[in-house]
Amino acid sequence: MTKHWLSLIVAATVSVGLNGCTTTKTFEQNDPMDPSHYGENDDPLGNEAPTIRTLHSAARVCAARGQDSQAELAYSELIKRHPHYMPGYTELAELYLRNEMVEPAEAVLDAGLEAKPDDAVLHNNLGMCHLFQREYDAALEQFTQAASLAPEDARSRANMAVTLAMMGRMDEAYANYQLIIPEDDARANMHLLSE
Repeated sequence: MTKHWLSLIVAATVSVGLNGCTTTKTFEQNDPMDPSHYGENDDPLGNEAPTIRTLHSAARVCAARGQDSQAELAYSELIKRHPHYMPGYTELAELYLRNEMVEPAEAVLDAGLEAKPDDAVLHNNLGMCHLFQREYDAALEQFTQAASLAPEDARSRANMAVTLAMMGRMDEAYANYQLIIPEDDARANMHLLSE
């Protein structure tokens, strides 16, 4: 049952991604705090501390190789040293979710939102954590916040539609889909969600 439910979420979300929503801007996950913005050694004391770029690259390489415990350590160090670098929070939470560790993922995203309360990516991802736990009211709250912070990005709006459908609020779900994808695709997604 859970696999079928999750496949519906993925199918509905993939439909949004594959149909090329008219998005003019993506989430700012890699833009405002891009590691290239920092110098080679951003430690003001000159103690040869690893840079954001070094820590982030190490974490990504470990995660790609399936070395999750090493990736977790690198992401944790990245967050500790650079608490306003949001991709560290996002990717550590994704690592936890990949390992079905929803509560640690939520804790990481909450910590990121303490550092930057208006980050749309973190709100969206926290909404996904709630959605996977079937905490629909909490998920909808996070997706709504993300959509208000990045209205031109379709992902949080699509996630709102899925959540509303899971809550049985089909008309609202359909209306949200109509804002981001063509009519035929909106109907197809609603058909998937109503099964």
